[in-house]
Amino acid sequence: MYLGSNIVYSTTNTVPVAPTNNHHSNHQNGNNHIQSHKKEIELENSQKVNKDLFRKKSSRIETPPPAFETAINMGNNNTSNRTEDFNTPTSVKSLDPNAPPPLPARALRSGSKYFSAFFTENERRIRANDRIYNSQFNYANNYIKTSKYSVLSFLPLNLLEQFQRLANFYFLCLLILQLIPAISSLTPVTTAIPLIGVLMLTAAKDAYDDFQRHMSDSQVNNRRSKALRNGKLVDEKWAGVQVGDIIRMDNDQFVAADILLLSSSEPNGLCFIETAELDGETNLKIKQCLTETAEMGCQEDLLWQFNGEIICEPPNNLLNKFDGTLYWKNQRFPLDNEKILLRGCVIRNTQWCYGVVVFAGKDTKLMQNSGTATFKRTTIDRLLNFIIIGIVFFLLSICGFCSIASAIWEGLVGYDFRLYLPWDKIIPDHHFQGATLLGFLVFFSYAIVMNTVVPISLYVSVEVIRFAQSFQINWDDKMYHKESNTHAKARTTTLNEELGQIQYIFSDKTGTLTQNIMTFNKCSIAGRAYGDVIDLKTGEVVELSEKPFNTSQTSILLMDDNTTNTDTLDRTDVDNDENSLEISNSDNPDNNNDLVMLSAHQRRKKFRITANSSSSHHTKSSKKRAAIVRFSNETTNRNNKKYETEEHTGNQFLRPTLSAVRRSSENLKKLHDNEMAKNLSVPTTPDGGDQISNCSYEEKPHVTEPVDFSFNPYYELDFKWFDQGLLDAVRSDEQHAHNFFRLLALCHTVMPEEKNGRLEYQAQSPDESALVGAARNFGFVFKARTPNSITIEVMGNVEEYELLSILDFNNVRKRMSVILKRNNKLVLYCKGADNVIYDRLGPNQYDVRQRTQEHLNKFAGEGLRTLVLAERQLDEDFFNVWRQKQQEAALALDGREDKLGAIYEEIECDMQLVGVTAIEDKLQ
Repeated sequence: MYLGSNIVYSTTNTVPVAPTNNHHSNHQNGNNHIQSHKKEIELENSQKVNKDLFRKKSSRIETPPPAFETAINMGNNNTSNRTEDFNTPTSVKSLDPNAPPPLPARALRSGSKYFSAFFTENERRIRANDRIYNSQFNYANNYIKTSKYSVLSFLPLNLLEQFQRLANFYFLCLLILQLIPAISSLTPVTTAIPLIGVLMLTAAKDAYDDFQRHMSDSQVNNRRSKALRNGKLVDEKWAGVQVGDIIRMDNDQFVAADILLLSSSEPNGLCFIETAELDGETNLKIKQCLTETAEMGCQEDLLWQFNGEIICEPPNNLLNKFDGTLYWKNQRFPLDNEKILLRGCVIRNTQWCYGVVVFAGKDTKLMQNSGTATFKRTTIDRLLNFIIIGIVFFLLSICGFCSIASAIWEGLVGYDFRLYLPWDKIIPDHHFQGATLLGFLVFFSYAIVMNTVVPISLYVSVEVIRFAQSFQINWDDKMYHKESNTHAKARTTTLNEELGQIQYIFSDKTGTLTQNIMTFNKCSIAGRAYGDVIDLKTGEVVELSEKPFNTSQTSILLMDDNTTNTDTLDRTDVDNDENSLEISNSDNPDNNNDLVMLSAHQRRKKFRITANSSSSHHTKSSKKRAAIVRFSNETTNRNNKKYETEEHTGNQFLRPTLSAVRRSSENLKKLHDNEMAKNLSVPTTPDGGDQISNCSYEEKPHVTEPVDFSFNPYYELDFKWFDQGLLDAVRSDEQHAHNFFRLLALCHTVMPEEKNGRLEYQAQSPDESALVGAARNFGFVFKARTPNSITIEVMGNVEEYELLSILDFNNVRKRMSVILKRNNKLVLYCKGADNVIYDRLGPNQYDVRQRTQEHLNKFAGEGLRTLVLAERQLDEDFFNVWRQKQQEAALALDGREDKLGAIYEEIECDMQLVGVTAIEDKLQ
C-alpha cells in the first residue's frame, strides 16, 4: 500500500471481474481480461518502483513519520483480505483522529530536504526527545550570528561599502586616470597612498566593531544550559541545543530558545517571566503549561519518555501570537502564546521549569525581529555625499572651461608653436582635429592636477572623531546607572552623531510619562458615581495631592511675624518612616486633630500663618527662618482625624494635636541630623513665644476623611478611599455593588501567592493588579486559582467557582471575559473598552447607559483610565453547544485566532451593564 496525497492504493495482485452469462459479452470479457492483465503488470511495476523509492528514503530517514508507518502497516495487514479496484482509491479514514495528520505528499516525495529544496515552511512538526525524526526537516540550530563579516567576506564586502561613499569612488576613478601617461603628469602614488590610508583606517574601525559583535555572539552561544540526554540532565552550550530537545531553566536564567513550557516548580504549572529584553516591559508575565504535562514535574525519567508531537505555525516575528497543537497519548491539546517562553526572557520567581524547544537560533521570534545586519548611513554621511557632488560638479566645470580654452588656444595659436611645444604622438597633425583631441585630454589633466579640491582628509577626520566619541560615551559618568551599576555602551562607532539629530520623541503614556503605579480612583455602579472627595465646608469636590493618598506630602508653611514680604523658604523633608515633628498646644492638649489632604488648588497658594505677639508659649530655640513640617504618613493612615479651626482672640488657627501623633509615632527616631533639626525649628516671637499658638490661615481646608477599612483583615494599608457611600453599599449587601466587586475579583488573569504570611498578587498588568486590589480592600478577596476553579472570599464567606472558559484579551478584541459556574448557574463576566462593551449590551438599559456614559466622559476628562464591566447569565444548553464550537476552533491550525474571535462574538452579546472603573496613573 502506498500513501500519497492522502490516498491508499490497493496492493492486491488480482483484479476481480464480474461474472456474466451473456454469450455476447464473452468477447468483451476477454478484452477486459487482457486489459486487466495489463493493469496488473503496470501495478506490479509501480509497486516495485514505490517500494524501492521508499527503501531509499527510509535509509536516510531512520524514523519515518507516524502516518507513513500506519499506512504501510495497514497495507501489510490487509493485503490478503482486502481487494479494491485500482480506479477507486480510498482515503485514509481509519487513522486515529487524535493522531498527527500525515505529512504532505510533496514532502514525502521530496525526502528529508523538502523544506529547503522545494518550498518554504508552512507548518512545523516536532517530536520531543527525537533528534533523528526532527533532523529530516533541517531546522535551524540554536547558533546565532549578528556580525556582518567573516574572515573571507570582510575585504570584498567592506570595500564595497566604502566605495559607496562618493569621495572614495572619486579618488578611485582619479587613481585610474593617473595610470594613463597621456593625461597624467603626476605619479599615481600621490593619490594611492591617501586613498589606501583612508580605506585601511575605516576598515580597521569596521573590523573592530564587527569583532565586538563576534565576541558578543560567542558569549551568547557559549552560555550553558541543561538538556535532557538519555534520561539525564547534561550541560549543553546554547549553540548545541536543537529543536525537540527538553531543557531545564532555573530562576533568574535567560531562556535559550523559544520553548513550549511542560512543567514548573510553581503550583498549577505556572511560570513567571520578565520580557524587558523583548518589549521593554518590566512587569512580570505569567505563563502556564498544560495540566497534563505539568504532572511530570521534574522527574527526568518521565520527561525523557515524553514523546509528544507538536504541529505549529512556521517561524515568524509576532511576539504575542502562537498557534499549535500537541498530539500526545491519543489526545489533542491546543497550544497558544500563554504556554510559550520566548528566547530573551528571564525566569523570575520560579525555582525551575522544563520545556521542549520549538524554535531555535535564527528561527526564534527574537532573531526574527532583529533582522540582518545592514550598512547604515548617517545624516552626516548623506550630507557629505551631497557636498561632494557639489564640489565635483564645480571641479568638472573648471576643467571643462579650461579644456575648451585650451582647445581654442591650440587651434588658433598653439599649432604654430608645435616646434617648441610639440604635441603628443597620439595627437593628429590636422589643425582642427588635433586641437579638439588635445583639449579633451587637457580636461582630464586638469582634473588630476586639481584633485585636492575634494577633501579626502575630511572622511578621515570624521572617522577618528566617531571612534573617539564612542570611548567618551563609554566613560561618561553622567550616563552611569547607579541602580544596575552599568555605564552607557556604544555598540557601534558609525552612528554616534545620530544621537544629536533627534527632533521629535514619540512616547506612550504608561510607564514613560507616568509612574506606572495604578490606583483605583473612582467608579460608577448602576449609574451612580463614587470616589469624589468633598470639602465638608463648601460641599465642593476637591482634587487630591499629586501623590494620591500619601499625606506625607502635606505641608504647613510657616513665616516669621516680623517679615513683611514672602521670602524664599528653606524646606527640609523628614522621612515619614523614621522622623516626625511633634507640635503641641498647651491651651487644649487633648484635641485629637490630624492632617488633611490638601487640594492641588490649595497647595498652589501659600498658607500664611500670622503670629500673635501676645502668645505665652515658648520653645527651646528661637530661629527666625521658615520651615516645612512634614508629618508622618502613618499618622494619618491610622487615626482618621482632621484639622480643626477655632476662634481664638479674633483669629482662626490650625491646631494639630499630640495625642493622635504620639499614638502612631512612639517608635519614631529622633532627627538624625543637627542641621535638619535646626531647619525644622519653630519660629518664635521676639519675647520667645511660640508663633503657632495664635496664627491665622488665609484658607481653611476641611475635607472628607479616609474610609476606615479596619473591618477587613486583608485590606492594604496604602489604599485610601474617601467615599463612605460605596463601603456602606457593600456592607449593606447592595446587589449592584456586590456584582461590581465580584466581577473585579473573578474576571482577570492574576495569580495569588503567599509571601511571609501576606497575600500578594502577580499580575501581567498594573491595571489588573489595581482592580483586584480594590476588590480585596472592599471585602471581595481573590484567594486561589487552579486551571479549573477560582476561589474568592466575600465579606468573610468563601465562594468557589468552576472556571469553564477564559476569553483572552488582545488588541483587536479590546476585552476579556470569563465563564464561571456556581450552584448550577452559569455567568459570563466581561470587562473592556467602553465602545466595545457598549456595542454588545442588551436592550432596555437606556437610563443606566446614559448616566454611565456621562460618568465615563467625566472620568476621561480627568485623565483616568476607564474600563466598562458587564455580565450575562447563560443557559447551560446554549453554553454546551458553544463550548463544542470553541474547542473545535481552538484546535484549528489555520486561522485559529479569527475562528476563535467569531466564536467569542456569539456569546459576548446581550450583556447587562454592571459599571465602570477609573484608574489613575500619575505623571512623573
